Amino acid sequence: MIRSIPFLVFSLLFLSTCSNQKTEVKEEVKKHENKASIDSLLVKRLQDHVKVLCSTSKPRNHENIEILDSVALYIHNQFSEYCDTVYYQTFEINGKTYRNVIGVIDPSKADRKNQELIVVGAHYDICGTTPGADDNASGIAGLIESGRLFAQRKRVNRIELVAFTLEEPPYFRTDNMGSYHYASKLKKEKANLSYMVC
Repeated sequence: MIRSIPFLVFSLLFLSTCSNQKTEVKEEVKKHENKASIDSLLVKRLQDHVKVLCSTSKPRNHENIEILDSVALYIHNQFSEYCDTVYYQTFEINGKTYRNVIGVIDPSKADRKNQELIVVGAHYDICGTTPGADDNASGIAGLIESGRLFAQRKRVNRIELVAFTLEEPPYFRTDNMGSYHYASKLKKEKANLSYMVC
């Protein structure tokens, strides 16, 4: 009987270790399944944004203001789900009003002058009559979902998500581009710009 006690203790320890390993494996599998589920949700969201942007009734170019405005509203509504502030930066070209959409993720709500700023941008207008899925729509989809991910994490920097308009011809490389108007605004405000990703 005494000889069987060490064997019994060893067996219990072995079973306990196996049980713990099974639990750890199950938890690891569950984490992987959760991550896969989150990843597939992200992919679906990105695809949905691209579909919306590429299925407008007319091309989303500088000539179709009502289409650009409807896309700007769509982006505004998406930003509104997680940004602290969302607004339009409007500017006029040849008697027509165009708009950049700006979403702000501001964790500290601190004095903006001294706060480092990170800008993430993409443009939503297209060149000519193309669907603009690659570059324009995919860029905006990435911008929207990147912002959603930024908003879920702790940070100290102020982040501005900017959806630009008029980045394509005939306004490309002119001071009528949406990005030019936005950069001018930052310069005027003497923003403490850390970096910008577009």
